[in-house]
Amino acid sequence: MAFLSNLFKRQKMLSGSSPVWILNQGQPVSIKPKAITSAIALKNSDVYAVISRVSSDIAGCRFVTNAQPITDVLNAPLGNLMSGFSVWQAMIVQMMLTGNAFAIIDRDANGYPIRIEPVPNEKVTVALDDYGKDLTYTIHFDDSKRSGDFLYDSSEVIHFRCTVSGESDTQYMGIPPIDSLLNEIEVQDLSSKLAISTLRHAIKPSIFIKVPNATLGKEAKENTRQSFEEQTTGENAGRAVVLDQSADVETTNISPNVTEFLQNVSFSQDQIAKAFGIPADYLSGKQDAQSNITMIRAFYQSSLSIYIKPIESELSQKLGTDVKLDIASAIDSDNSELINNVQKLASAGVLAPIQAQKLLKNRGVFPELDLDEGTNLLDNTKNIND
Repeated sequence: MAFLSNLFKRQKMLSGSSPVWILNQGQPVSIKPKAITSAIALKNSDVYAVISRVSSDIAGCRFVTNAQPITDVLNAPLGNLMSGFSVWQAMIVQMMLTGNAFAIIDRDANGYPIRIEPVPNEKVTVALDDYGKDLTYTIHFDDSKRSGDFLYDSSEVIHFRCTVSGESDTQYMGIPPIDSLLNEIEVQDLSSKLAISTLRHAIKPSIFIKVPNATLGKEAKENTRQSFEEQTTGENAGRAVVLDQSADVETTNISPNVTEFLQNVSFSQDQIAKAFGIPADYLSGKQDAQSNITMIRAFYQSSLSIYIKPIESELSQKLGTDVKLDIASAIDSDNSELINNVQKLASAGVLAPIQAQKLLKNRGVFPELDLDEGTNLLDNTKNIND
């Protein structure tokens, strides 16, 4: 029966492979096209900075589960094909850009996960069954092993969602932060184009030659233009230009108001940072060393949870065990903050020396430490910090 069930789950579908949301009775509901595509979004330096940093930080977190085989799969979802960091970073980027990210769970004969394969969003069609009780995923493949559309039920697919709105046509789909940034990114795009135009005019401005009290025909205008260009280009470039009193030369200038606006687009950066849920100073890079420490701590404790919680919840549900991301492994990669906090707690009498040593050992600060050898670790740590 399992074999027949598997056949039915993977039967080909006649529908296309483009993403579409289907409601009950198979009636499609069109969703407005994304105003900002992923390709356009990643060309904006501020958006790229946010997505690159957030995805890297979360992908660098360690997975913590109660089942070592599942932990091993999460740390190396594609085996030797791609590092676990790259796999999870790609999925987080997709979730941040499109609101959704998908991966297929391959299981062995006993139902245990053995591989997690990410799937590009454009290859996935999501549908709600006629009873409104489960989702099905039609995934299009075009490779040497698989070709065509294959049907998977929800237990076989990991589906990360970013901000589920609950609206009737998208109540089971995520909404990307990028959707709220249409105006801000358009302003930045226009500002960038204006900056390029300004530089071009500054380097090689448009020139007007005025001949007062004269009406020039087409041929006379062309002769005047050619005479001026001969004096200012080629071997004569950079040399003094000699004009008689019958001609005046002027160059075009960008309006001061436009230039001032071009130099003041920080509001757009603030809006981009706000949409992705991170401190604006983190994006602008204006914070000093001390505020940077405070900002990073607040950023990981609050902002990263926007993306971490959906990941933990989905993996826990689909893999059948509690899955957590160790945020501290990204926040405190050198364990300096852990050592400092443990030292303070031990000095205040909250932790016994043996408890403090065990905490440090469990985090790999002193992997060779033998807890029976003594309790002078905190004194050594204090000397190091001093």
